[in-house]
Amino acid sequence: MPTNMPPHGWHPAEYELADLQDAWDSHADLDPHSELGAVSAHVAECPVCRAVLTRAGTEALPTPERVAAGTYALDSNVLLALVEHHTSRPAAGQVWRLRAPSPDGPGEVAGLVAVVDAGDDVLVAPFTSDAPEQSDMWVQHLQLARTEITLGAWVSLATRVGLESLDVHVADVDPGPLVETWRCLRRGETPPTENAGTRALDAELRSYREQLRAGLGAFAAARLVPQTQAADEGIDARTAIVQANWAPSVLARTVDTTPGRARKILQGLADLTAPEIETVAAELGTTLIGGPSAVPGGKLRAVATPMRRHRFEVLAEAQGLDGWLYRAEQCHFTLAARASKGTDSDWDELVEQHLMRLERDLLEVDG
Repeated sequence: MPTNMPPHGWHPAEYELADLQDAWDSHADLDPHSELGAVSAHVAECPVCRAVLTRAGTEALPTPERVAAGTYALDSNVLLALVEHHTSRPAAGQVWRLRAPSPDGPGEVAGLVAVVDAGDDVLVAPFTSDAPEQSDMWVQHLQLARTEITLGAWVSLATRVGLESLDVHVADVDPGPLVETWRCLRRGETPPTENAGTRALDAELRSYREQLRAGLGAFAAARLVPQTQAADEGIDARTAIVQANWAPSVLARTVDTTPGRARKILQGLADLTAPEIETVAAELGTTLIGGPSAVPGGKLRAVATPMRRHRFEVLAEAQGLDGWLYRAEQCHFTLAARASKGTDSDWDELVEQHLMRLERDLLEVDG
């Protein structure tokens, strides 16, 4: 299900893409140092802009990889959502592109899902182009609103993912069949048949289902703050650091963070990120686990919401930083104290103020 994603960034105007297409059609040689050469280099790395250039006349099927990455000749509404990083509060019936760090090394993975239920985490089902005769009875084949694209939601494989993996609200479908099929699954009842797949569950289909399940698992595991883990496979990272008598300066130097944050980690007021735990484990030569998160849930949700993701990533790119790790770092920033702090609305306001200060500071540096 996931597909590797190149870094995202600025996007040329459509007239620049039209000029590039004209140059390609005329087989003109492009100077790599010219403005058109820069546009060509960008398109080579940007699946969304390639979609703009290829959306007319292509006969490629809307595979989940192509829709997720933006390389399918998308309906204009879907393409606009990708280009403009359209987001909203997650709700049943929404179709989202997920994007998270690749579990297999550098880079990112992306996938297309349909939201079955939304809460602190989001229950999502893989959304693929498999035809009804190639999918089982728990797959609901639904048409994206205002498009001619019909895809299948594998409701029986629905998995909860964190808000931090949601990237772009691509489109919408009728939530009714999704919700009803999920209810039938939980009650042990027969699912609705109107939009369902028709293939019997054979060995080949079982294998394919496991591939989809594994692909969705990469997003379920992707968290800005490591979740609490069982303590039977290693020692808690913070405990190991204290036992090793590390001073804040040693921890700061080891994981490349500020002395202030290192001090908060040692005091139990902040968490190490997953990559930082791996770095500490390698330095100490032992197996470590993350331990419980010290980040309040409201604060984590306010940072992780997809409605702020692109803004944080723009700041990260401007500083040459990894977007995911930069967002994880914001979960540990000390925010201004206020008497009513604690509700989600309070945290939402505080994180928004923090983000606006970061954006203002970047503008002042650029100015």
